[in-house]
Amino acid sequence: MKTTLIILGVIIVILVGFRIYLPTLVKDQINKNINEVEGISGNVDNVSLSLLRGNIYLSDIVIFSEGYPDPSIPFVKLSQADLSVNWSSLFNRRLVAEIYLDSLLEN
Repeated sequence: MKTTLIILGVIIVILVGFRIYLPTLVKDQINKNINEVEGISGNVDNVSLSLLRGNIYLSDIVIFSEGYPDPSIPFVKLSQADLSVNWSSLFNRRLVAEIYLDSLLEN
């Protein structure tokens, strides 16, 4: 019984640690994917996740384009983006999502 509780405790600690680290992992992957696109660079400063609701909240998004007249000026600059996925549709092998982009910032 004691061994089972110890194993369960270790699993819970690992899962909580992974959940705490997950936003950083997602942010790094998003930034990597943005910068892998030819002619595009940029970053996302903050990522928040709500796994039960299926939401990803991104803030301070800046995208630069080499084809833009002045490459030092951001092509897109957003203060926040909210992406939500419908879980019930995913279970039916369909991707249904809503994306809200807010506060387009001026250069």
